[in-house]
Parts: sequence; structure tokens; C-alpha cells
Amino acid sequence: MNNPIHLKIGILAAVPEWISLLDQIGVDWTSLESVFQLTPNSFSVLIVNRPITSIEIAELDHYVRSGGAVLFTPEEEQQILKKSTSRRFIFSLAPQNRNEYCYTDILDLYNNAYVFDRDSLTATDRIENGLNAYLGINIPLLYSDTEAMRRGFYARRSRLPNEIVAKRSRSSVRQIVQSFLEFLHHSRNLPFVHKWFYPSDHQTLFTFRIDSDKGTQLQIEEIFRLSELYSIPTTWFLDVKSHELWLKYFTKFKTQEIGVHCYDHTVSKSKALNRENFDKALCLLRHQGMDPHGIAAPTGAWNSGLGKAFQELGLEYSSEFAYNYDDLPSYPIIDGSFSPVVQLPVHPCCIGNMRREQMSSQEMMEYFLSVINHKILCREPVCLYHHPGHGTNEVFQEVFRYINSKHLLKLSYGEYARWWKRRQAASFSAQVEDGSIALEGQYAGADTYVRISLRGGKEAFLLPSGTVRVDELQWHEAPAPPDTPHDILRTRERNIRHYIHNALDWWIKTTE
Repeated sequence: MNNPIHLKIGILAAVPEWISLLDQIGVDWTSLESVFQLTPNSFSVLIVNRPITSIEIAELDHYVRSGGAVLFTPEEEQQILKKSTSRRFIFSLAPQNRNEYCYTDILDLYNNAYVFDRDSLTATDRIENGLNAYLGINIPLLYSDTEAMRRGFYARRSRLPNEIVAKRSRSSVRQIVQSFLEFLHHSRNLPFVHKWFYPSDHQTLFTFRIDSDKGTQLQIEEIFRLSELYSIPTTWFLDVKSHELWLKYFTKFKTQEIGVHCYDHTVSKSKALNRENFDKALCLLRHQGMDPHGIAAPTGAWNSGLGKAFQELGLEYSSEFAYNYDDLPSYPIIDGSFSPVVQLPVHPCCIGNMRREQMSSQEMMEYFLSVINHKILCREPVCLYHHPGHGTNEVFQEVFRYINSKHLLKLSYGEYARWWKRRQAASFSAQVEDGSIALEGQYAGADTYVRISLRGGKEAFLLPSGTVRVDELQWHEAPAPPDTPHDILRTRERNIRHYIHNALDWWIKTTE
């Protein structure tokens, strides 16, 4: 290739929050020390996420007029202020499908954002041959937040199941940024390339986990046999103190994975206390010949004291919905650095949440099947969980049947974590010229694909290796986003039952 265009994103300030987001999306990106002498062929998009000087503005203007695309963020406030129509505090927004971006989950910001024409969170200006683009959401503020709150989850009934989860959503922010970057590439008549989210060209995957909280051996045996019957690679997070007298029982789980939940069913803000709790559980499990590599903290809680304890214990993964939920995996940022313990988000509603709201078994089945269908349509991971003590196993019998009927890829948590770490380690580069895309991958396994999308909704999945002709690839139509219930935002309404549940949960935690 004599004059190729590199499909690479440059970012001016490689702060951990932006790194986390770009790595989740899986684009080829690099940190830029300078904006001088950049050309539209060397970078497909530039992200300006720090204040810039008048000289840098002139250089970026030249880059844009020559055909490049620059994305300004709130960290470069002066450029955003010139384009925005207002700065508002936004609580929650229903899913949207606009020309320039799309998100399929409710956007929970609980923060200020810059808004542009048509109440959009993004804007673009055509400047001669290129584009100036604007994003109104402050990524570092959102991705560094660790607050949690009780929130409802949609069902076709008046009383909704609810749980304490991360206050600000990451999945919808990721969806907005990915679709906006995709839009900017397509606006330059370039393909958009990123590492795919699942092994090979699978469109989603399924995980199932058990938090064994005080479950009896009979209750555990029932869901174990059900998992075996439907070939579900269940991951068990054990409440060790509850099963201490019969821990050896779990050694028969040869085809299922053992993780740790806790010894005492409690969490602390203290790293030392958390480590003592989980280390005791780990030691007892290892004494029985089990070797857990992952953890799910009690009540789905998350804080930096937990994260530091997980690191010191050498765990590979954890799963806490107060950190993140209904999203792709990521690596928590603790004291400005990435934890090596990958976070595997889960859908936070379980049968216990539904029983509190007096949902029937039929309503529970309908709820889970609705979640599964939504995830499949959105190509988001389908990750569910259960407690043996809640029984109602006929619900999961139907869930397992449905998952198998959809032929979804089924992974244990350990398999998912190890694959995601392989994806994280893999890198690729892509160049386009004269109707061909040259792809080169490093450290990519045989199941680490890239997705290529074109303007007009066509997409293809392939290994990042070799040069391919665009007109010779097997292109498919990208799926349209699902319809959103007209009353979806009632899940964000607070009611007296939330405060009652909070008080009950506090009482249970303090009296256990």
C-alpha cells in the first residue's frame, strides 16, 4: 500500500478512564504527545480530552480541513462551550437510536452533561473535507464513580424487582461512544474496526452463577443436578461458613467451577478485614482440594478496600453489581491504577428480588426470558445468577431450556475471564486503501476476531490477519436495536418500598 489510511484513534490524554473505555470497545488507539504534523492518513479520529492551546487549535484545524475527524470532549471545555446549547444535570434518559449514536440501555448519568441541538449528547460540524465532533459526557467523572443506589428493573407489572447497583451506567456510555466513533469513521467513508466482544463470531454468550448463601445441601443438590442436566457450566461462589461442616461435598462438582463468596457474609471498607474474611474462606476450600480463582462479594457490594483485597489474594476475576452490571468485562481503577482482577458484570436481579415483590413463577420466567431476548437483540452478554435457598428451580429449568434452544455460547466465569484477558492482550492494526483492508494481529488467539462495519449497516467478522478486498468479504446486515417500552423510565422512580428494603437490608447485615 502506497498511501494507506491508518484506522487508528489518537487520544491526547491517556487517562485510565478513557483507556478503560477504549479497551472495552477494542479499538486500535495510541496516546499522542503532540498534535503537530498529523495527517488524516495517520489517524482516522483524534480525541481531544485536555485543554489545548491556540497553536494546537490551528494544527487541529488543518488536520480537519485536510479530511480528518476530531472529537472534542468536556475536558476541552472551550470547544464544547462554543457548540453546546446548554449544560444540564441529567438523571436518566431512555434508550435512543439517533443517526450519530445509539444506546440500548437506560443512560443513568446523575451528572452534568453538555447538550447540543435536538437535545443530543453529540454534535458534528463539517469543516471543508473533515469533521469537528463534540461529546457532551465527561468520561473520567463517570468511570471513576463508585456510588451505588437501589434501582428498579423493568417488568410488565406495577411492582418492580429492585436491587442496589452502580448508580451511574457504564454500558450505555460505552454504547454511545462506540456508535459515535463508528459514525465518525463512516462519515469519512472509512470502515470501523474493533476487537469483537465474544470468542470467534459468536453474537453473545451466557454465564450462570450461584451465590450459595446459607443454602442447604438438598437445595444445592437440586440446582446442581439441573445445571448438569442442561449442560450449564455453572460457577459456584461459596458462602463457606454456612457449609463448613460439609465442604467436601463440593469436590464432586467436577464439571462446574468453584469460586469464593465469603467466610462471614459481610463486607468492610477495610482492606485488611476483607482480606482476612476471604482468605479464611479460600484456605478452607483449598484444604479440601479446591482451588478457586474468582470471587463475588456478599450483597454485590464494591469498594476500593474489596478491590485491594482481591488483588493481594491473587484472584483472577470478581463480579459485583455495585461496581457495574449488565455490561462487558473491565478492569477496575483503584487509586489511579488498573486492578489485574477483571470484573465480570452480571444482571443483578435474582429470584429473591422477585419474591419480595410477590412475583409468581410464571412472571419470573417471563422476566428472565425478556432479559435474555433483549440481550440477544442488543448483542450484550447474558449473565444471570441465583441463590439455592430461593428455590423456584422450575424458573431456571425453563431458562436453561431457552438458552439451549438459542444455541448460545455457554462459559463458566473462569473461561470468560481467561478469554477476556486474551482479548485484552491481543492487538491489531488496520489500514485501508483502494478497496482493500490490511489487517495485522499480535497475540491474538484463533478465537479473537475483529468486527468491521461499513456505512449503511453492513458488518463482517474475521481474524485480524492478511489483506482482504472489501467487496469480497461476507457482509451481513447489523441488527436493528430493539423497541423500548414506552414506560421504561418508571424503573427510575423512587418509592417507599425502596426505603423499606434498604432498612431491612441494613438490619439483616448488622444482625447476622
